[in-house]
Amino acid sequence: MVVGLFAAETFVYEGGLLAGWALRSGGLGWLLLVDALAVFGLIAAAVALRLLVSGRGFKGCGRAVFVLLQLPYALVTSAVVINNVVLTFLG
Repeated sequence: MVVGLFAAETFVYEGGLLAGWALRSGGLGWLLLVDALAVFGLIAAAVALRLLVSGRGFKGCGRAVFVLLQLPYALVTSAVVINNVVLTFLG
């Protein structure tokens, strides 16, 4: 993201609906804020689900629920970061 701040070209984009809207409406600073809020929301949901599952008597499944909720976001975010770095340097 820091590379995008100093790039002369303006071809940095996001494919996701929320991230694309944030980038178009407020630039990289707004995108950072929206991403931080999205991550906080996912973490809060994961903690709530973990507490719910643990409270229902499934003592060993709380951590698995937490990981399963966070794993797709981590994989997609990693792919987006790699894609943007490649487009910035090779585009």
